Amino acid sequence: MKKLIINFIIPIIIMSVLLFMLFIYEPIVVFKASNDSFWFGFDQLINSNSLYFFYGLIISAVISIIVILLNLLTKDDFIHNLFLTITSCIFIILYIHGNYLAKKLPVLDGSTVNWSSYKTITIISLIICLIVITAHTFMFIKYRDKVKTITVFLALSIFVMLSTSLVPILVNLDNFKNVNTKYVSTTKNINNLSTNKNFLILLADMVDSKTFDNVLKKYKKYDTFKDFTYFPDTLSMYPFTRESIPYLFGGEAIKDDISFRDWYDKSFTESKLLDSLKENAYEINIYEEDILWRDQESLEVSNIVDGRSKMDNFRMLKQEMKYLLFKYLPYSLKKYSRYDTIDYEYAKKKEGNEKEEFSGDSVTVYNQLDEVNLQNDNYFQFLHFDGGHYPWDLNMQLEHVERTTYQVRVESAYTVIEKYIDRIKESGQYDNTVIILISDHGHNVNDDESNIGRQNPILFIKGFNETHDQMQISDKKVSFEDLNESIYLDLMNGKESTELLQDIDDNRLRHFMWSPKKDPIHEQVLDGHAWETDKLKDTGTIYERLW
Repeated sequence: MKKLIINFIIPIIIMSVLLFMLFIYEPIVVFKASNDSFWFGFDQLINSNSLYFFYGLIISAVISIIVILLNLLTKDDFIHNLFLTITSCIFIILYIHGNYLAKKLPVLDGSTVNWSSYKTITIISLIICLIVITAHTFMFIKYRDKVKTITVFLALSIFVMLSTSLVPILVNLDNFKNVNTKYVSTTKNINNLSTNKNFLILLADMVDSKTFDNVLKKYKKYDTFKDFTYFPDTLSMYPFTRESIPYLFGGEAIKDDISFRDWYDKSFTESKLLDSLKENAYEINIYEEDILWRDQESLEVSNIVDGRSKMDNFRMLKQEMKYLLFKYLPYSLKKYSRYDTIDYEYAKKKEGNEKEEFSGDSVTVYNQLDEVNLQNDNYFQFLHFDGGHYPWDLNMQLEHVERTTYQVRVESAYTVIEKYIDRIKESGQYDNTVIILISDHGHNVNDDESNIGRQNPILFIKGFNETHDQMQISDKKVSFEDLNESIYLDLMNGKESTELLQDIDDNRLRHFMWSPKKDPIHEQVLDGHAWETDKLKDTGTIYERLW
């Protein structure tokens, strides 16, 4: 009887630690690292993953009982030993890959992963698997009882290490402050315009200035922007969307004395742009798929609503499993994890009265741009759509294709932009409308993995009642710093695009905040044109990120 109990408990201990690692430890660590990226709160995460853990434990217990019954029927420990060997090997292989080899993983930013460039780590991964399986098999054959003891000790040691690393996260509950707050942007008013004044900002994600200019030349599309001024020498402030969007509203760069979430809130709550719009009686609408603004003041924006949703636990499990398989499987198997379809929005519980949330998908935005509805109140709109962002799977006709180039994806962005502008003209409200066409950052046209060369986005501007015989091109050295300092307010006060930035020094030094993903931010200065990446120089000032 004692032997049966031991044979039952040992695999349960191993499976318990494995389930703890996958469904308790890993979700908490990921949530801590980027909780602003998720629509759900910490309590929802823990509730759902606790269920997965206990369901997994029940399944493990049932399997263990079945194995013991088979042993009793066959009067042989072979099945139990085989089961224990397989369980132990899986546990150790997953632990090593998820905790020691995960740093070599590609970043999940929507781009297609070229797995052929991971040959070295794939070979290392395969060797580790072979060593673990061979060593376990040999040890179980030769030192069966001792190996059982060692395996249990190893599993418990790993549990202690993982648990200990969670303590500082869980002790400081400020890490999860307001994480249950979630306001979302809806499609309400998306086709509205005022018969009085309109101030519109259309942001096409990751559209590089030179590439967009090539598209205009190729298709002879300059007439679309006849009444605009094009500023080709524009320098963004950040190379990624995450920081760029709040900066466009706040105009103040993030420093290391403030967390990203607090800085994001401050950028909107203390926005000079939004304050000026309110003073001039504009109805404000912000169409941003990943709005992270937690302050209740966001509800003063016409199309933003409280978006807290209930979680569909089954749908959530499907999305989590894709991520867990991507991180913990051996490298030769990761590409089968369906990591490219991870979508936590899919885990929201479907309710009959759910609000229609705004999606920045290019095709969706194009189809939503419809006949304009007129109103008397001044109208402001900020609309952010995919533009030239990964994946590059759209052509100029907005047809989905298997794989295309960055420039073709930018051509698809032009199609959306053209329809956006044409419907304003057709509405009769074109003259009383300010239009700013901008991107959050450029793109590395060499398309290597360095992510440098993302500092030169598009910028086209048309003021109130502004007309030209042809599109104007300005040689001014523009910075995103100018948007909140002068451009927004000058346009609101009636200046045309050709009258902007008259005091800009042709020899000015411009600032850029460079950071590879979530690493520390390096302040840089540029003495040259915005597209001259090699002239960006570090000032030596580095801002450590507070999450």
